[in-house]
Amino acid sequence: MRLLSAEITNFRLLREVSLEFSTNRDRALTVIRAENASGKTSTLKALKWGLFGSKDGLDSVGERLSPIDWPDKTPCELRVRIDFEHTLPVQIDASTIREDTQKYTLIRKAVEEPTDGTFTRSSDKTELLHHTPAGAEPVAGAEARLREIIPADMRNIFFTDGDAALTFISADAGRTTKIDQVKNAIRSLLGLGLLEDVESALKHARSRLLRRQRDDAPAGELAKVTQSLQEKEMQRDGLQSDLTQARTRTVDLERRLTEAEKELTRALSLGNFDELANQRERVSLDLKARAQQESQLIREHTSLLKGKELSWGLIGPELSRGLDLLRQLVDKGIIPKASLPILRDRLADGRCICGAALTPGSDARKHVEQLLENEKLADEHSRLLTLLYHTADADSDDARSEGRQFLYISEGLRRKRADNLRATEDLERQRKELEQKISDINAVDIQSKTMARDTAKSSLKNQERRITEIEIALRSLEPEIEALNTKQRELRRHSQKLRALNAQITATEDLSTVVQHTLEDMQHIYLRRVSDQMNVLFMDMIGADPSSGSVYQSAEITSEYEIVVNSVDGRRLSPDHEVNGAAQRALTFAFIWALTEVSGVSAPRVIDTPLGMMAGTVKRRVLELIAEPPQSANSAQQADHQVVLLLTQSEIADTEDILDLRVGSSISYSNTEHFPRDLVNEPATRQPMIITCKCSHRQYCELCERRSRAHYHLVART
Repeated sequence: MRLLSAEITNFRLLREVSLEFSTNRDRALTVIRAENASGKTSTLKALKWGLFGSKDGLDSVGERLSPIDWPDKTPCELRVRIDFEHTLPVQIDASTIREDTQKYTLIRKAVEEPTDGTFTRSSDKTELLHHTPAGAEPVAGAEARLREIIPADMRNIFFTDGDAALTFISADAGRTTKIDQVKNAIRSLLGLGLLEDVESALKHARSRLLRRQRDDAPAGELAKVTQSLQEKEMQRDGLQSDLTQARTRTVDLERRLTEAEKELTRALSLGNFDELANQRERVSLDLKARAQQESQLIREHTSLLKGKELSWGLIGPELSRGLDLLRQLVDKGIIPKASLPILRDRLADGRCICGAALTPGSDARKHVEQLLENEKLADEHSRLLTLLYHTADADSDDARSEGRQFLYISEGLRRKRADNLRATEDLERQRKELEQKISDINAVDIQSKTMARDTAKSSLKNQERRITEIEIALRSLEPEIEALNTKQRELRRHSQKLRALNAQITATEDLSTVVQHTLEDMQHIYLRRVSDQMNVLFMDMIGADPSSGSVYQSAEITSEYEIVVNSVDGRRLSPDHEVNGAAQRALTFAFIWALTEVSGVSAPRVIDTPLGMMAGTVKRRVLELIAEPPQSANSAQQADHQVVLLLTQSEIADTEDILDLRVGSSISYSNTEHFPRDLVNEPATRQPMIITCKCSHRQYCELCERRSRAHYHLVART
C-alpha cells in the first residue's frame, strides 16, 4: 500500500487540509513540519480514522473530533479522503511474477454535533472506489477489502505516536502491561486471527460436550466432578475475559495518560503565571524609569534651547561681526549716548565725575541738568545700539565658549533621547508579549488538565492492580482445574456408556492442545526474528560496537516478552530507568521497525514526533535508518517503501542534510492562534485553524514565518 494524497475536513483544527505524499522510491520521505499544538497528532488520528474507522482507528470512541469552537447544536461533517495504491504480485506461470498495482479512493464521513460541552456522532459512512479504465467503481464490502490491504491489528505499528510508543518500555507502565503490549504487538504481526478463532471454537465445543456428558451421566461421582469442572472452567473463562478487557482498558488508559501529559505539557509550556507576572512588574518599573529619564532629558533640552548659547552656537560668526561693528561705533563716540543713569547719579551725589561740585544753582549743575534734558531727546536708535552693545559685550567671551559646545551637547542629548525611545519601545513590546502570554495562560484549563492527568494515572494504577488480582485468581484456579480434569478422565475410563462421548471430548482436547502449541510456537519463532532484527537496528542507531567494549552490548526480547538491554558487565538493564532518553527512543523505534520488517506487510509508516528527546549522532542515525530506501533488489519492496514524518523544527535541527537527500514532499503547518506570540505575520483569518504552505525544512514564507526562524537559519521561500 502506498499513500498518494489525503484531504482532511473539520477534524480538530484541520478544517481544510490537503496533503500530497512522496511516491519517489529514492526520496520516499514526506515531512510535515509543525510546532507543538499545530496539528501533528490530529493528522495521525485523522489518517487512522480514515483507514480503520471509529472502532479501530480511535483511541476512544468518546473522543471529540470536530473543531472545539464549532457552534453548539450545529451539525459538523467530518470527512477524510485518502487516495492510495496497492500492489500485489501476480503469478503468471511457474517462472514469471508480475506486479499488479491498483488505485483506490477511500472516503470516510461522519456527522458530529456538539451540545453543552458534550457531543453526539453518527456512525461512519465509508466508501471505497476502485479506479479502472472504465472509471471509479464502488467496492462492495469496503471495510473487509481495506482489512485485506492493511490489517487493523497493525494500525498502531504503522501509524505511530512517538510519545505513546514509549509505553513498550516506559516506567509509567507496569511490567505486566509492557509485557502484554509487546506480546500483543507480535501476535498482531502474525495475523493469528484464524487460529485464535479455531482455538475459541474448540473450547466452546468441549464445553458443549462436557454439558452433554454431565446430562447423560448417571447420578454419581462423575456427574459431580463434571459439574465442578464446568463451574471452575466457566469461572476461569470469565476471569480470562475480564483479564482481556482489563488489558485492553490498560492500553487505552496508557494512551489517555500519554495524551493527558502532552496536553498538560502544552498548557504549561505557555509559562508560569507568577513568573510572567513578576517579569511584567519588572518591565513596568523599567518603563517608569525610562519615562522619568525622558522627562529629565526634555528639561535639559528645553534649558539648552532657552539660553544665549543657542544663538552663539547657531550664528556665532554673525554675532561676532555685529559686536565688532558696535565697538567701532563706541570707538568713534557715536555710542553710548544713553548716559542718563550716570548723570542722575552725579546729580544725586552732588559731584561731577571730574571732581567739581554740583551744588544747586551753580553753573556746573545747570550744565549737567541741561545734558539730562538733551539726552532724553537722543535718537532712540542710538539708545538701542548702546543697550545692545553693553548687553552683548558683557558676556561675549563666556557665551562664545559655551556656544562652541552647543552642537556637541545638543547632539548628545538627541542621542540619549533616541536611545531612551528605542529602549522604551523594546520594553513596550516585551510588556505586550508578556500580557499576551499571561492572557494565554488559563489557570482553570491547567487545573483541569492536571486533574485529567492525575485521574488517568490513578485509573491506570487501579487497572494494573485489577490485572494482578485476576492473574492471581487464575493461577489459583489452574491446579484445581487440572486436578478435576485428571479425576474426570479416570472416571470416564470406567464408564462404558459414555465411551463415544469421551472419545469426542478427548479429540476436541487434543485438537485444542495442538492449536495452542502451534500458536505458542509461531509466537516464539517470530519473537526471535523480531528480537534479532531489533538488536541489529538498535545497535546501529546508537552507534554501539560490542567488540570495542561499548556499554550496551545488545538488546533483546526475552521469552517472557520483555524488552531489555544487555550491558558490557553481563547485567540485564531495564530500559525504563537504566537507559538514557535517546537510547530509549531508539530502542522503541528499533522494536517498531523490526515489527514492520518481519511482518511482510507493505504499508506506509506514519510517525508523529519520532525524534523527540534525541540529539546528536543518535538522532541522525535514527533518521538515516527511517529515511533510507530498502537495500533490496525487489522492486516491489522499494516501491512500497514510504515514510511520513511529523516533525517539529527542533527535531529537524542538525539533520537538514539528511532530509535534503531523502525528502520527496514537504508540507508546513501553522496554527493561527500562534499569532502574535510566535507567528510574525497576522493570518488572513483569526479563526483557530491550521493553515498550510509548501515550505521545506529549510524555508519560511509569510504564512509560516515564526520569530524563531533566525535560530534555525531558515531562508525565505521564493
